[in-house]
Amino acid sequence: MVTAHIENRRLVDMATGRLRLEEWEHEHLRECNMCQSVLHVFVNHPPCGLSSPCTCGLPKPPGIRFFTSRTRQSDGRDRLKAWIMQRFKTNDAVFILPKFAHLYPGHSAVVLSVSANRFRPMFNEYTVEFANAAPAKLFEFQIIEDAPNYKTLIADLIFDSQQRETAVQTRGHASGRQLILQTSPFDLDMIITNRKIACVHHGSGPRKTHEEPFEKR
Repeated sequence: MVTAHIENRRLVDMATGRLRLEEWEHEHLRECNMCQSVLHVFVNHPPCGLSSPCTCGLPKPPGIRFFTSRTRQSDGRDRLKAWIMQRFKTNDAVFILPKFAHLYPGHSAVVLSVSANRFRPMFNEYTVEFANAAPAKLFEFQIIEDAPNYKTLIADLIFDSQQRETAVQTRGHASGRQLILQTSPFDLDMIITNRKIACVHHGSGPRKTHEEPFEKR
């Protein structure tokens, strides 16, 4: 039985990477649809003027990764199974997003156990183990895959031509969407069209250009 909800300010601070939830808050959030709904809003649309500073400009999320997937025709049971399936399993290596990593003993950990949320996969709860540190609990929106033999860099989105066009209310359609991603060692300038993706690497080394076909889905 739900007796008291988590304070909105604590949910804001959790969504913006300013605090870790206490054990009773994790247990409450696991069962409370209302608190899940509020946190879902704060994670996807951080409020201005509360815990996180407002830049009053284009959105600048702490990190961005792109995923593409194909869909196929299936019956209702397949769709339900895909919906409730957690992204990680026991013994998977995970990387904690920088927005939240400073609250934990390290930025990499290994999954010990999973508590899946059948309605909101972003609230799948993972108990993870750090090297030489006590286990901790994280939600799916706080972590990504920690690929072996690769160094993971989280990029800031510093320019999106689509958002700029929306802000100035231009007419017609541009020939392609430009994204500029920034990391500490280099920038990545991308042009996305219906037919291909063109990337230009700007960094300490020689300028590199890469193109590949892009299937619009």
